[in-house]
Amino acid sequence: MSHHGPNPFEPPVNMSDEDKKRLLMNTTRAEIKPFQRQEGESEEQARARLRRELLNTTGFLGALGTHPEGKLTKDDEGAIQFRVGSEGDKVVVDFGTQVQWVGMDAKQAAELASSLMKWARYVARRNGETVTLDLGAL
Repeated sequence: MSHHGPNPFEPPVNMSDEDKKRLLMNTTRAEIKPFQRQEGESEEQARARLRRELLNTTGFLGALGTHPEGKLTKDDEGAIQFRVGSEGDKVVVDFGTQVQWVGMDAKQAAELASSLMKWARYVARRNGETVTLDLGAL
C-alpha cells in the first residue's frame, strides 16, 4: 500500500512529542543572509553572483516553468524537479506540487529507477530486511 497526502514530510504518527519538536526544529530552520559584496568583488561581479544564486534551482522542488525538451503533449506543463528520499520506513518521491503524470527519456527513467532502488535498500537495511530487483526479460 502506498501513502499520499498534502505533506509527506510531516512527523510520523507514532513519533514522540519530543522527537517531533526536534525534527520540526531541524527541518524548518532557515538561515537568511543579507546579500553583501565579497572582499575584492566589483559591483558588477557582485550582481552577477547574485543573479547566479537566484537562478540556482538545486534545492527547488516543483515545476520549473520551462520546456527544455519541448512539449510531450498539448497538456505538458513543463519540467519538474523532484527528490527521492526516505521518511521513516517509507521511500518517498516528493514532486513539490500536484502531478498527474511524468514523462522522461530512457536515461532519466533509469536514473529514477536507480535512485528508487538505492533508497529502497537504505530503508530495508534500517529495518533489517533485504530488497532485490528482478529485471525480467523483455
